[in-house]
Amino acid sequence: MAVSQLNIIAHEYLIYREKRMEQQWHLRYDSAAKILAAAETKEGLIELIYADYTVLGDLFSQVTANYGKIQKLIQEGAAQEKIDTVIHIEERLVAQLLIESQSIIIDASRFDEKAMAELLKAQELAKNLTLLLAPILIVFILITTLTISRIILKSLSKLTKGVEIIGKGNFEHKIDIKSKDEIGKLATAFNEMTGKLRKSYNDLEKEITERQRLVEKLRIEDRAIASSLSAIAIIDPEGSINYVNPAFLKMWGYDDNKEVLGKPAIEFWRMKEKAAEVLKTLQKKRIWFGELTAQRKDAISFEAQVSASIITDKAGRSQGNIISFVDITERKQAEEKIQRLNRELDHRIIGLKAVNKELGAFSYSVSHDLQAPLRAINGFSQILLEDYSDKLDKEGKRLLNVIQRDIDKMEQLIKDLLSFSRQGCQEIKKSKVNMENLAKDVFKELKGITPERNLQLKITTLPAAYADNAMIREVLVNLISNAIKFTKYQKVALIEVGGREEGDRNSYYVKDNGVGFDMQYVSKLFGIFQRLHNQREFEGTGVGLAIVQRIIHRHGGHVRAEGKVNEGATFYFTLPKQGGIII
Repeated sequence: MAVSQLNIIAHEYLIYREKRMEQQWHLRYDSAAKILAAAETKEGLIELIYADYTVLGDLFSQVTANYGKIQKLIQEGAAQEKIDTVIHIEERLVAQLLIESQSIIIDASRFDEKAMAELLKAQELAKNLTLLLAPILIVFILITTLTISRIILKSLSKLTKGVEIIGKGNFEHKIDIKSKDEIGKLATAFNEMTGKLRKSYNDLEKEITERQRLVEKLRIEDRAIASSLSAIAIIDPEGSINYVNPAFLKMWGYDDNKEVLGKPAIEFWRMKEKAAEVLKTLQKKRIWFGELTAQRKDAISFEAQVSASIITDKAGRSQGNIISFVDITERKQAEEKIQRLNRELDHRIIGLKAVNKELGAFSYSVSHDLQAPLRAINGFSQILLEDYSDKLDKEGKRLLNVIQRDIDKMEQLIKDLLSFSRQGCQEIKKSKVNMENLAKDVFKELKGITPERNLQLKITTLPAAYADNAMIREVLVNLISNAIKFTKYQKVALIEVGGREEGDRNSYYVKDNGVGFDMQYVSKLFGIFQRLHNQREFEGTGVGLAIVQRIIHRHGGHVRAEGKVNEGATFYFTLPKQGGIII
């Protein structure tokens, strides 16, 4: 039972690598080790089981230590070849661990049979001893009775009754005869003999109880290996299958072990060219670990992870092999799917890079082909106003001013569009950003554009960010300039910038006391060219908030807004703490 529990716990540890599993394994191991160490005999199979059990503990300790070494190499950034070497060592240790546990179970089964035989023999001996003792004592009493006088009949009667009581198995009974004659001596000797019999009987009873416990333990462990999820087969020295557990039959699609037992092992799971490699490795290293493609009874193929080792006797002679199989077909299919998805992802990344390159070329074309004519028109209109002003009437001058104003709007729109497109492909260079200083600098710069306005800035707690400084500056420029723009009807424009830490990210906000907005249209705020107010009343291109959203999303954060008509608006954005994802 203990070895099976250790196998289960070791299997879970190898899958999940949890410290709790390692501690449970050692607790189970130490408990069973105390039972084996407490056995009064260390001869024969008990000695062999105890020795194998000690090796089992050493192997598990090596497995856990080796895993720690793997983790350390990975953390230190060691070469993959070095890591693979240590992983290969771990695979060998795991295989040895399985082999050693199976060896213990096999020895335990042999001990079960031997213990049962010894138990029956001991029971028969105790029975014969009890049956033989009573007649001998009765004959002795009868002979003595014929040779002594009636004076000692009372003592003899007491002695006879005592013998009868003891003959029935009550070894605690003492014959109460204190005379110093032969009968008294006989009673004393008989009491001494009864004491020795009582001790022998108690010792025998303890040994029988211990053997029954061990037999039951081995029987439970035998059932455990039979119910193991891993397919297990034992091969005899001639290479034929000698034993398979139910999991093996299920894995290969057989209903009865009679269809399997006695068949040549190598032909059965179709190792083909691998057979020579496996046999050579087993002879040299006495263990083989690898993968092979097997075939079920219904000819359906599946992938199996295989661990094979040699079974030896005390003299080190080979007694066959024990092999375990784990169906890894689903894992292989999952790996292939992941590889396919990675290839598709690589292909899409290449496509996205091409699109970004085309977008960059388009942006350059927009910058060059659209801005150049606009500058020319603006320049000519300015010449007309300056050099031919006296030849233009009032309406002509007004129209030229309209042209210049619209050209300025168009140039600003082109500038914003170029900025928006750059934010989608520009490399993010993260560093620590002092958000408080950045907010003050941006506000000071924007306030200088409208010195006639009464603008007030309130800064609350602002945790430092880990982001691209230039991009976050552009976020604050857009949000604070929006706050300044939409508070133009306020005598005193109040702008508040604050933030706080929230778990694995920082949250920031920009709040104003301006015209606000209706929350039913909040979903349109961050769309490009989306405006919730009249452009004549509040100038702008409708690109600023879209730029904010793109920058924050690329940093792995989120944006949202809250507002109420004529009661101001608040814009929130989050940024991951150091180490966040870059998109």
